[in-house]
Amino acid sequence: MKGDETAAVKAAGLAHYVKGAASQLGADLLAEKARQTEYTLKGKESGDIQTLCQELLSLYEQTIDALKALDE
Repeated sequence: MKGDETAAVKAAGLAHYVKGAASQLGADLLAEKARQTEYTLKGKESGDIQTLCQELLSLYEQTIDALKALDE
């Protein structure tokens, strides 16, 4: 496997993990963005991976902030 392919496989695995965790929390927007990112990295869907990753990170941060607010 080439370096880029290895990175894509690892990134897809992380997106899959986020998708599952977000689903368990009921964070549906985050789960869906993680699914889109995972499938794009695996070549099952087309999309701009850089944009998807930026959107995923933004939703992840928003979800963390919302969870922290619940603890206050």
